[in-house]
Amino acid sequence: MKKLIIGILVWLVFPARIALAADYVVNNFHSQIEVNQDTSLTITETIEANFNIAKHGIFRIIPVIYSAHGKTINGRLQVLSINQPYSLSRLNQSVKLQIGDPAKTIRGKQTYVIKYKVNNILQRYPEYDELYWNVTGHEWDTTIAKTTAEVISPYAAITKRQDYNEGELTIAVALDKNNQLIWPTKTEAAIETTTSNWGYPVALLPLLIMFGFWLNKGRDKRYLTDNLYVKGRATKTVSFFEHKFLPSVYSPIDNLTPSEAGTILDQKVDTKDVVAEIVELGRLGFLTIKRTEKKRFLGKETDYILSKQVKDTKKLRSYQKYLLEKIFGSKTEVKLSDLKNKFYQHLEEFRKKVYQYLADEKIFNGNPQRVTTNWGIVFGVSMAIMFMPVMIFASITQNYGPVIIYLGSILPGALMIKVMPARTAWGYSLLRQTEGLKWYLGKGKWREEISEKNLFLKDMLPLAVALGVVNRLAKDMKDLGATPPDYFQGFTTANFANQLNHFSSNSSAAVVSSPSGTKWSGSSSWSGGSGFSGGSSGGGFGGGGGGSW
Repeated sequence: MKKLIIGILVWLVFPARIALAADYVVNNFHSQIEVNQDTSLTITETIEANFNIAKHGIFRIIPVIYSAHGKTINGRLQVLSINQPYSLSRLNQSVKLQIGDPAKTIRGKQTYVIKYKVNNILQRYPEYDELYWNVTGHEWDTTIAKTTAEVISPYAAITKRQDYNEGELTIAVALDKNNQLIWPTKTEAAIETTTSNWGYPVALLPLLIMFGFWLNKGRDKRYLTDNLYVKGRATKTVSFFEHKFLPSVYSPIDNLTPSEAGTILDQKVDTKDVVAEIVELGRLGFLTIKRTEKKRFLGKETDYILSKQVKDTKKLRSYQKYLLEKIFGSKTEVKLSDLKNKFYQHLEEFRKKVYQYLADEKIFNGNPQRVTTNWGIVFGVSMAIMFMPVMIFASITQNYGPVIIYLGSILPGALMIKVMPARTAWGYSLLRQTEGLKWYLGKGKWREEISEKNLFLKDMLPLAVALGVVNRLAKDMKDLGATPPDYFQGFTTANFANQLNHFSSNSSAAVVSSPSGTKWSGSSSWSGGSGFSGGSSGGGFGGGGGGSW
């Protein structure tokens, strides 16, 4: 069957506009839908109207942008002919054809013949190809007394039909898969999909920009030699697929402080790095940490007294000197609890000094803080620039997929900004050593694997704090019978792990707490689909409506 005529008597009554029905009425709406060999459709609509009062004519609203199967489809509507003067304008997802002469009015019976062509409407399914078309649409301001539709398909046999008639006529026609239709090539289809769904690449563009910059600017360098302990000359960018061996690092890394090791590992200075540096100052003999308990009505209150020791600070890093100065000020003894709501104001400067030292020592390729700030600005500006195009696309197409992608790219973009500070080849060597040390510290009973059991245990504590494995090391010290370092006073061997964990958590809370409680650290739519899979009136392509003017 190559031709299908569907005769439907439709009485469209819209209560909200019933008062306007007397102005004019559509006596007959006939649509001829011809399936062309190139899969486009030629639509000829014959609209017979009767005007009871003087009007210029009618207008016809025809959707051209649809959403189907999770993508936007552009019908590429082309007006072929209209038997009366007309003007064309865009109205959201539709075109508006205003038909009639603005210089004169008419009364009585008028016939309008609108012929247009649309593309990308036929859809392919495994068992059949499908025409799913809303003939009249429901957005009319008057009564349509009769609606008929005629489908002509000279290049594909019609095997099945289904009609929906609930205030509008929608038809679904299945076409035999064994047909003479010439579908767009894969390349043509890909181009059409891309141009019709331009909102998706636009939404992804800020993230793609950041990824491109990371590929060129944010990846670490490494020496060509595999010796992590010697500075080389020739370097290359670290490969994605590079097989990394885990270096065996059992002892402190030469000339690397805990906060430097922590920052090299995760590219940021955080609270555990500050706490680790306080412990490191204890290890170096510049302060002691005394655990005290005070009885309360219920239980006990534990606090810690930090006592400054007289020692030349000439060999300390600038940030270590700064930390020591801001902890004590003019005092020689302070309680850890006294740092609450006070010390937080010095954290940013401490961070800056650590970052600057790592940049000056050529461990990072630039100051990590400035690098992340600058790339954060780049990402923010690109997101701002793409905001309007994404929203315009969503408004025009009612396809909000790009908006979801746009919002979803914020988190991966932020993570990419975080890793933009690139390590130099020497910084990468230090990273690998730090990763090896962290692994062996976290492995448990690491000292039992070598003969000098207790060597370095006390020296490793600050590093273990910075690397997040202090609990494991403290438990190993207990198992090995190692006593707490002398800069920890009032700590016991039996409970050292719990006591050290309590000190670390209290220290973190104390240095970041602030008076404010802040912590230190960021139109209507149409949808396509299938008319044979639970579809109903109002679905499909086509539709729209019309009125008089």
